Amino acid sequence: MKKVKITKIATVEDAQVPTPEFNNFTPGINNDGVSLPIDYTVEGYLQNDIEIGKPVIMLRTKRNNVECQGLFTTSEVRELTSYGFNTLNSKYAIETLSEY
Repeated sequence: MKKVKITKIATVEDAQVPTPEFNNFTPGINNDGVSLPIDYTVEGYLQNDIEIGKPVIMLRTKRNNVECQGLFTTSEVRELTSYGFNTLNSKYAIETLSEY
C-alpha cells in the first residue's frame, strides 16, 4: 500500500465541469457540478494502482494539510504523466510519501 500526496496543479483543456477559485469552494460539502480548485491537496493511502480508464481511490488522512479522514476519488484517469496523471477534469501531481 502506498501513502501519497496528490495535488491538483491545473485544469485540463477540455474539462467536463468548471474549476472554482479556492475561496469559492467549501471542502466537505456537496460540490456537484464543479471540480476541485487548483492547489487542493490530499494525503492518504491509494486503494488501487493508477490506471487509464479508472478513477483514483484513496483513503484520505489529510485534506489541504489538515487531518481529515475520508474517501477521495477522482474522475476517470485519461493519461499517466511525468508529474502524475490527468483525469477528465484535472491535472494532478503525485508524491509518494511511503510504501508498505
